[in-house]
Amino acid sequence: SYSKATGVALYTGHAFLVQGENSLSGDRVELDEARGDLSATGKVASVMLITQAPGAEAKTPAADNATPPTLTRVRANALVYTDSTRTAVYSGAAVLEAVTGERMRAEDITLVLEQKGRTLKSAEAVAAADGEVRVALPEGRQAAGQRLTYDAASDAYVVYGSPAVFIAPAPQRGADACEIGTGTELKFGRTQGWSGATNKGGAVGQMKPVKCSEVVK
Repeated sequence: SYSKATGVALYTGHAFLVQGENSLSGDRVELDEARGDLSATGKVASVMLITQAPGAEAKTPAADNATPPTLTRVRANALVYTDSTRTAVYSGAAVLEAVTGERMRAEDITLVLEQKGRTLKSAEAVAAADGEVRVALPEGRQAAGQRLTYDAASDAYVVYGSPAVFIAPAPQRGADACEIGTGTELKFGRTQGWSGATNKGGAVGQMKPVKCSEVVK
């Protein structure tokens, strides 16, 4: 159904919208053509081309060091996208998967894009009351906690929890060897190792050896 007065189009029943390589599907999709906003509910699945690299918004497509956009897939129970703030909020058992290797699970995942282009500015993931946020990164690294933030300018994640956990393979220690770091606040690079853990009271966390098979999910 479409209202000319409001410029809002409502699609129901296995709705599917596509624009270039970007697409969105759900049981119900509402599009505000005037504002550029949209919402979707029921088995929501989106595919977006997103550039994820520090300082990428300052590069031109023709630059030799420009980072090409890559496909990012997100599934959830609902989505609300606000074009004025370039913010997409996925809620209800949200799962994000990028072709670069990242995989994130949380109750809610919020993505904020730069005002121009398809560059990711920041992200936040929040766990359900009885759940956790878990992110899997390239090279077998994982982290879990109650809340996660990502800042594209520094290309770094921060995970908060009681405690938050960071796991990294440690082949130098032998087969099935990992290191685990715990703290109330963990910071680590998207494409690098970890940079530190902080506990309440200012204590610094440390990495400890564990068996990968015991902690990797």
